[in-house]
Amino acid sequence: MYHYSGHTRFQWFFETPNQCGAVLAMSAVCAAGLALYGLRKFSENRGSRGKRFLYGVFAVSGFVASLASQYFLAATYSRGGYAAFVVGIALLFFLIRERRVLVFPLFFAACLLLVPDSARRGAELANFADASIGNRLELWKGALAMSADYWKSGVGFGYGGPFLDIYSAWYQPLWMNTFYNTAVDDYLTLSAKGGIFILFAYLAAVFSVVFSGACLCRRNRNAFLAGMVSAQCAYLFGGIFSTFFNVGEVLYPFLALQCATAGWVLFDMLGNRNVVWLKRVYIPLIAATIVCMSILAAGAFFRSGMAVVFERNSTLGFDIYTVSPRGSGARGVILYLFDSGSRSVEQEARLTLRPLAEKGFIVISPALSLRCLRAYALAKYMCRFLFCWQESMSSQNG
Repeated sequence: MYHYSGHTRFQWFFETPNQCGAVLAMSAVCAAGLALYGLRKFSENRGSRGKRFLYGVFAVSGFVASLASQYFLAATYSRGGYAAFVVGIALLFFLIRERRVLVFPLFFAACLLLVPDSARRGAELANFADASIGNRLELWKGALAMSADYWKSGVGFGYGGPFLDIYSAWYQPLWMNTFYNTAVDDYLTLSAKGGIFILFAYLAAVFSVVFSGACLCRRNRNAFLAGMVSAQCAYLFGGIFSTFFNVGEVLYPFLALQCATAGWVLFDMLGNRNVVWLKRVYIPLIAATIVCMSILAAGAFFRSGMAVVFERNSTLGFDIYTVSPRGSGARGVILYLFDSGSRSVEQEARLTLRPLAEKGFIVISPALSLRCLRAYALAKYMCRFLFCWQESMSSQNG
């Protein structure tokens, strides 16, 4: 269980309150669209009682679902969830331009006042002195630098594994002792683990569906479709503050909305051939390209500010790590050997290699097995023996 200022954070069956907040933000926005759709259709169909009853059910159920989701969203104390809901409801207003949309953010503001300390929690979104936000910013800097270094194919997926080891060894500040399995950001996690091309493909796909749905909403003013599109944008915005793509309970509702929106758009495309669809393709591609290039540029910038530079060479059949201080004026060169079978290079990086490099030394460290270390020690002993023997023979001949 998670707590905030002595209050238990609502998380339902999710692993964390942030995951629960993302789903509640999506459901609140989508249900708001359903309520507005039912309310509009209810007022338009004055003759048919059956249709009015059906649309009335849509309106009431949508309002109830949205308001309940907003209340429980406030109880999650999830700042990312709060921001995602605000972005989603703002986009819903932009797409359908109805003043009745304003009822929902007003009710959410009331929920923040009713749930103890939730308003203060929301205000902390811009508090960069907060430890959680500060650590996340440091994590994002390292993930950006990783994305620039491993931009082709990333470090690999999986829980923990390569990302945890590589980030904690080479990119995390030495004063931080918190270890992360992801970048706590959908987009940086994808770029660092899968490479920039994986991120581009993901963004191009989801942006195309969302943008096409938004264009269709602007044309037909369908509040329910606008609610689905806005809910997807709430998810995408919430992905800036958490990692959701590897959590099925959060990802599957988003994919369901994507599939429904794509089907709606394709159905409209088949029935309306006069619509220009080219811009609905190239604009999402341009947007995805801008995001990816921005990540690479920011990663190169933060990488240039790192205190040490490291290289890994595997030409001799084993890894040789060279860690050096950034810039010129090294104090010396250190050959550091360790048993790679009992301690990983990631552990040595934080304990020895990076501290020595930050003090001005160039550290060369082959990752050798215990057998190789013994062979090295024997060879070193034999070389010393031969040198001493040669010195003694030279002194006798003299």
